Amino acid sequence: MIGRKIKVKSGVAQGFIEKVLTRDITTMASIFDLIDNSIDAAKERMFSNDIGAVEFDEYKMPKNYFGYEISIELHNNYFSVEDNCLGLDEITLTEHAFMVGAESDHEFGLGKFGVGLKRALFKFGTNYSFITDTGTLAFSLDFDNTTLGHTSELEAIEIETSKKPGTRFRVTNLREHVKMEFSSQAWTQKLKNEISARYGIFIGKGFSIKLKVQDSEYEKLESRWPKFHINHPYMPSEKVIKQFQDVSIYIEYGLHTDFKLNAEFGINNAMLKDGNPFGWYVVCNDRVIEIAVREGEDYGWKKAWHNEYNGFVGYIRFHSKSVGSLPWDSTKTRIVTDDLIFLGLKDTLGQMALNYRRLKKFALKSTKEAQLNKESLEATANDSSAGNSSIPPATSNSISNTPKGGMEYTSTSNKRGRNDPEKRQYITHGDYRVPLKNKNMKRVYLELTSLNVEDKTLAVALLARVFLENLYISYYEHRFGNPPSPKLQTHQVMERIITDLQSDETVVFSKDEKRALTALNSIKSNEHSPLSPKTLGANAHLAMYPKARELKIEWDNIDPIVAYFAEKLYG
Repeated sequence: MIGRKIKVKSGVAQGFIEKVLTRDITTMASIFDLIDNSIDAAKERMFSNDIGAVEFDEYKMPKNYFGYEISIELHNNYFSVEDNCLGLDEITLTEHAFMVGAESDHEFGLGKFGVGLKRALFKFGTNYSFITDTGTLAFSLDFDNTTLGHTSELEAIEIETSKKPGTRFRVTNLREHVKMEFSSQAWTQKLKNEISARYGIFIGKGFSIKLKVQDSEYEKLESRWPKFHINHPYMPSEKVIKQFQDVSIYIEYGLHTDFKLNAEFGINNAMLKDGNPFGWYVVCNDRVIEIAVREGEDYGWKKAWHNEYNGFVGYIRFHSKSVGSLPWDSTKTRIVTDDLIFLGLKDTLGQMALNYRRLKKFALKSTKEAQLNKESLEATANDSSAGNSSIPPATSNSISNTPKGGMEYTSTSNKRGRNDPEKRQYITHGDYRVPLKNKNMKRVYLELTSLNVEDKTLAVALLARVFLENLYISYYEHRFGNPPSPKLQTHQVMERIITDLQSDETVVFSKDEKRALTALNSIKSNEHSPLSPKTLGANAHLAMYPKARELKIEWDNIDPIVAYFAEKLYG
């Protein structure tokens, strides 16, 4: 009949949403989605309470998650997850919580389109139980996969509140492959490792993640976020900060804190607890997305990974209030390296990898020299204690009368005798003099040479630190025309002075001065030398206690070049 109207079905076929949402995601990644939801809830609770009370770290991310926790339970018959982060209010529950594709508005969040919860439930099984409590209002909801994601409305029942905020999900009628995974020791161990790595920053900030497998007890997972040395004496870290539209990017790298440059310093690098943690770690809003990336030109590796890169730990951190601006895929387990925001980093990453190789090559050479110097010191000390020292015994430790120019620096290394460190009572003794015209340097040197090093060992070490550090800084200014940058550490000031002197053909040193300059070069970053900046700093903070005999021996080694600096400054 012309004009007759008929009904044409439209919409989504039964099961389509379930298949689409779960097709490309693993069970493990689904668990990560639920952890992300809890962390977002914790942030929302923090920000809603009092934004002024939220502390932020150097990356402008929340600094403290203490008190927030999530408990996850894997069982053959069910899966459950419960947190104490934030319950859902009535409007959020009725209008947003179970809507697929509802965009998230969490600042610095981890979820964008509200699919994480739904696809996780679909992935685990078919029957669901949900309880949410704001602390003042609580609801319970039971449903299954035939109603979730369709146009039908779900029915929630108000229940008595526990007066504590939190949310709990429980899934029953698990899928067979999920049961098999939950029963696999290898799979559950991998899950623990992945959670510890991907949420290591949050765990380190106090967020508690507990996991219970089958009938075992709950296990609180520890962070597997690798750390590197910030002020390593041979391999200092490097950081670059960039901005791409509304995304802040922090790129930094350094030497893994558990990695030692030479096995003779007492650490077997094969014993690193996290296996092989070296490489780039990519982070989005404190969530680790890529773990220990050690290959690919996108990450700046110009060649295949090899031993020169061992010990390398680098962070590439993307932080944004808008989660949609971050360069990760929908499962949040991979970075999209052809995203414009990431493509712009390739040169920086490559240069950092190159810098690390150069630094490590230099550091390996320096640590080898330091070890040889340590062995030489020990051999000298052994010879001295056996009565075979070629150093003549001291007669006294006299401080000359102050000349018109000021207090004099007295060197211990002239022909008439470097004094036997086994017998003399003072760190230094000598008989040629250089005026010290700086008033404070005069006083420091007077105290340094007046104290009995056997009785006042720590005091002498602290005075030696003050005297030497100020001497290096003053000589640096004399040599280069400007004081060193405040960012330079003492060993870096020493290195620049030594490198410049060694390359300057116009500088003529005596044999003793050359030997002393070599000794100074060896001790500048040698943690085993009693006069290295690191050791003297450790003395000042009582991390180490100095030994009088070692102080005297090492002072004798560098004395001629110290006298050279003093003479150039004050002579």
